[in-house]
Amino acid sequence: MSELPLFPVHSVLFPDGRFRLRVFEKRYMDMVTRCIKQETPFGVCLIRAGHEVGEAAQPSSVGTTANLDEYDMPQTGILHISVRGGQRFRVLDTRVLADQLIMGDTALLPEEPHVDLGSTHENLRELLAKILNEVDGRYYYPPVRLDDATWVAYRLAEFLPVSNECGQQVLEQPDPRRKLDILAAQITEREAETSQRFS
Repeated sequence: MSELPLFPVHSVLFPDGRFRLRVFEKRYMDMVTRCIKQETPFGVCLIRAGHEVGEAAQPSSVGTTANLDEYDMPQTGILHISVRGGQRFRVLDTRVLADQLIMGDTALLPEEPHVDLGSTHENLRELLAKILNEVDGRYYYPPVRLDDATWVAYRLAEFLPVSNECGQQVLEQPDPRRKLDILAAQITEREAETSQRFS
């Protein structure tokens, strides 16, 4: 078990994912400064209740460690950072500091095993391959692993307009192929909604 400063946001960070944040609150400016100096990660969690700004929000119970990749201060008081998703963790307990920064007692979750997609999800592999051919390489980290069910699920959850709730389910699900099942169900649901809207 280890203690991590937590950054609750209205998005889901996935392992090996590229994530950009605009930091302007003092609590997070100080947190990022410490992480830069100490070369330590912080934790990113989807907000379960509350807001990104102001009083401490309630973080989801599973998040992802964030390793600082790039940072820039375009103007005084505003910091732009790019992070790379590390390993999933579970929040066991939290405490809120005087400045409303949340510190979490966390336990790292096991890394998902490499599992091939299988024929059932070949369409999702093809969809991601098409997306990667069309987007700038700055939006994801190499190497491309289209034969890895977990990697495909995480990248699709980043690129497709799925709900945060769906993304969180994908993150928390330990079975790589079940992650793809969750995404496939969301895609089917969205297609049905679109069809009804234009029928």
